[in-house]
Amino acid sequence: MLNFFDKDPLVETSELSNIDRMDAVSAAHISDRGVESYEEHLGISIKDFIGKSVLDIGSGFGRFVREAREQGVKVTALEPNLIIKEKLRDYHPKEDSVAGLAQNLPFKDNSFDAITSIFAVPVYLETSAGEYDRTFREIVRTLKPGGTAYLWPIFEKLMTSKQFNLIREALADQAEIELRITRKDDERFKCIVVTKKKEIEGN
Repeated sequence: MLNFFDKDPLVETSELSNIDRMDAVSAAHISDRGVESYEEHLGISIKDFIGKSVLDIGSGFGRFVREAREQGVKVTALEPNLIIKEKLRDYHPKEDSVAGLAQNLPFKDNSFDAITSIFAVPVYLETSAGEYDRTFREIVRTLKPGGTAYLWPIFEKLMTSKQFNLIREALADQAEIELRITRKDDERFKCIVVTKKKEIEGN
């Protein structure tokens, strides 16, 4: 797998197998960022999520999950490495901690008010149009109408690539996908903000 910071724009390829996906995430750095870091990188305030249902993709050691729950946020942790790294299980309460992949979210449609991810999606997705398409469709599917996903970081050249624009166009009747600068100290790194429409066009 390429280092994320050296990634070229998306290539037109199909989806990967779950074995290949797990190979990518098993080599990933395991995050231990808390609420303050999430607020800084995603441009959010945790107060806006109190009482709401939030999915955190790539929860790592679960520091954000624990801190957010203490403040009244209903967080579900999704961490693929729970499948293969037993030490992580000690940091995650069994309740609302799930082993799984963003490409196959194990949740019902319209489950979450918000989705968060730092250094997980899209960092450890392969530069495959099929993988990005599958992941963003899953994110939109599991968001409630009017819900928003915040995914950090991504380079603008990848976000503005031809293949990603095709994905945005394919989802345009369901969601708005924008690129947002959340860290003024380094504008190379941008946040993807996905907002599911309250009323799906054509329904």
